[in-house]
Formats: sequence, structure tokens, C-alpha cells
Amino acid sequence: MKRGADGPANVPAINCGLAAPGARLHPPSTLADLYDLLTMPAPLLKAHQELDRAVDRCYRPDPFPSDRHRVEYPFALYEKITAPLVAAAKPKRERG
Repeated sequence: MKRGADGPANVPAINCGLAAPGARLHPPSTLADLYDLLTMPAPLLKAHQELDRAVDRCYRPDPFPSDRHRVEYPFALYEKITAPLVAAAKPKRERG
């Protein structure tokens, strides 16, 4: 299976992402109530944990050690693929 956000590996992530909103159905809770780590309903927590694992597998076979690493990884990939574009767009300074 191809790894990467644009390959078939992202299908489980899409499916898990679609399940998360359904897990939020706990009226009359607000989003602040639902996403409080101390009071988050178990089904919502489980849905987000499954989503995290699915997203992790889109990028690499092993899970990320933390949420911070999970967020930093795609930004690093973005910087890597856009660095040549940024370098090419910089105007050359004339010596005078």
C-alpha cells in the first residue's frame, strides 16, 4: 500500500474522520464540554484515537509519540517539498 496523504492509505483516515462527528452527539453539550480532556465522552475519545492511528499510518507505519510530533511531521514535509519553490522565487540581488 502506498504511503502518503494522496495514496490509498488515506481511506481509513477518511472513514475514521467521518465517524468522529457522530461520536459528538451528546446534547446539550458544547464543543468546550465535549473536548475537555477530563469529561470527554468515551465514544468521542475512542473515535479520535482511531482517527489519530489512521492518520499516523498515512504518513508512516509507526504511531507518532505525541500530538506535537503528529502536527510537526506534515509541516516538515511541506517545507521540504516547497523549499525549491521558495529558493527559485527569491529575486537575485545585483551587486552594484
